[in-house]
Amino acid sequence: FSVASNIVPAETASIVSACMNNDYKTAQDIFEKYKALFAALFYEVNPIPVKYAASRLGICKNILRMPLTPMSEEKAQKLEGLMKELNLI
Repeated sequence: FSVASNIVPAETASIVSACMNNDYKTAQDIFEKYKALFAALFYEVNPIPVKYAASRLGICKNILRMPLTPMSEEKAQKLEGLMKELNLI
């Protein structure tokens, strides 16, 4: 979940804040909206998916050092599709 804070920081903070205020319904609602994204950020070994997602947001370049390799095209397309559905890109 903390990996997602790199991609959706405000939403992640809202979940934590809601929990801290015992507003679990709000926290759950936000979590459910981003649940598929949270899972997608672990399609491959961390930090490969989050680096790809961050690059799509313009935060960084998708440059990895060995032994990491680029995300598979199929999984990258799925992650990008989720990001589009959530209006992140």
